[in-house]
Amino acid sequence: MKKNLILTFASVFLPLTSFANAELVQIVSLAWDESTQKLTPFSFVSGTAIAKDLVITNKHVVKVGTQTADFLLLCPGQVRETKAVQCDVAAGVSALHPTMDLALVKTLNPEDFLLSTRPSSSIRSKDDVIRIVGFPVPDDSSAQNFGGTKTLEAFEAWQKNPELGLDFKGDTPTTTRGKVLARFLLENTGEFYTQTDALVNFGNSGGAAFDQFGDYIGIPTLKDSLGRSYILEYAQMDTWVKANSGDVARIEEAAYTYYKKLTTPTSEKNSQPGVSVSDRLKIFQAQRRQNEVNEAVTESCPRLCQHLKALAQKRVEKATASER
Repeated sequence: MKKNLILTFASVFLPLTSFANAELVQIVSLAWDESTQKLTPFSFVSGTAIAKDLVITNKHVVKVGTQTADFLLLCPGQVRETKAVQCDVAAGVSALHPTMDLALVKTLNPEDFLLSTRPSSSIRSKDDVIRIVGFPVPDDSSAQNFGGTKTLEAFEAWQKNPELGLDFKGDTPTTTRGKVLARFLLENTGEFYTQTDALVNFGNSGGAAFDQFGDYIGIPTLKDSLGRSYILEYAQMDTWVKANSGDVARIEEAAYTYYKKLTTPTSEKNSQPGVSVSDRLKIFQAQRRQNEVNEAVTESCPRLCQHLKALAQKRVEKATASER
């Protein structure tokens, strides 16, 4: 008797040592509201850099229904490290696969350089070890309640007060591991998936799956009601990725303009033009040291004044005594 499985997208809406230190990115998909002239985030998910300016992820994380993200923010984090990410790389969707749950994302600024990984077209055997890395968000409705919420909370605060900017430290990459259980073919789309017992959660969608040799082998895309996850195998997408890797990002220009305006910190807006961040820091530190000196002088002034007055009085008394 076949068991009925409920497949769900591993996304959220609103220590590895054996492989290359690839750049994993947390992706924030945003929609531009023309009526309010504001950006609204609608998903917090994962992606993997496969070139210095190119990220591979799932289509369902950047397109919901007929709505494709107007603007994306990437929060780079290296796979081997556990440092909090910072969302400071502007990007846009550059290509959507016509049938597979696959999308490409291109950065907007040529100076933004992502540390890319080299995908592998190999197919893993049963019982091989699988490692999944991404940015899951806790799901209180299930036992798989792991992940981070710092990035989400920061964007919620930004929504309430856009003048705060986005200069914050977000989530850190999360790693789970398991074994290959089986391979599946979705007949309606022709997609091949690797089934594994490695845990995934909302937000893992679009992230990275590595084999036991450290090779990038695909994208964590689905999970079923039994907690098993499904990796969209890279081997079947290699030709399409290469053919579309040169496509440019498509964004809503008004959204990008709004982002650039509001992500400039207030202190930076009020600072003198041409002054670098390091120079402003030196000025601030110098001002703080001067304030500390002033406070110290203010506190010691009564004692100093009394000491000077005592010395002066002694001189007067000595002079008076000598005159006598």
